[in-house]
Amino acid sequence: MVDDVTIAVMRCPDCGAELAGLDQDVVFFCRNCICGYEIGANSRFRKLSFVSQSPPENVKPSSLLWLPMWALKVSTEISASGKEKKLIKRILEDCPWVWVTAYRTWRPSYFGDPGLLYTSKSIVPEMKKPEEEGAPAGCALREIEATQYPMPFLLSIVDRHIDVASIDIHTEIIESKLVAVPFIYEGDRIKDTQMEWEWPPIFVEDIVSLRYMADRIPR
Repeated sequence: MVDDVTIAVMRCPDCGAELAGLDQDVVFFCRNCICGYEIGANSRFRKLSFVSQSPPENVKPSSLLWLPMWALKVSTEISASGKEKKLIKRILEDCPWVWVTAYRTWRPSYFGDPGLLYTSKSIVPEMKKPEEEGAPAGCALREIEATQYPMPFLLSIVDRHIDVASIDIHTEIIESKLVAVPFIYEGDRIKDTQMEWEWPPIFVEDIVSLRYMADRIPR
């Protein structure tokens, strides 16, 4: 059902086109200018550029739902003994980008957090300028909030190899990218196109509303 969908409609400060988003969103996108606007204090707009990952060539555009993720390039400083430090350094060299899920998910501790999965699989964000249909929807996490994730994510990855109880990892954000990631949504499943993981539709909160809104954003 889509009767209860609440869509906030605003206007792009640059071109006047509609900016559409759900009531919990903090970033709204203009398909005309191919950019996003983060709503900050006093309802001020902060303009954000974004890039996109490439969808599979054999997927119908109508099946794609573009969801937002933050990709943060980090440098790390490790506090550990000599042997442990070398091992941790090798592990973290494979994770230069930390991905943070910016759309709302249900029970990621059970289903798996896409951001943590992307980070552990060393997925590198493409710097591809998005086409109009690649504008994401449902960005409910601000950039400043995303910067809180690198340390716990990296500790979680290291913990698979070594006990992290006595280890400290300090992170510094070198670069930040808002990325439109294509997912395949066909009603009974949602499939990630980068790792080919599948989730039940309930995993993405408000997925019906997101699909409804994406179909109605002017193109």
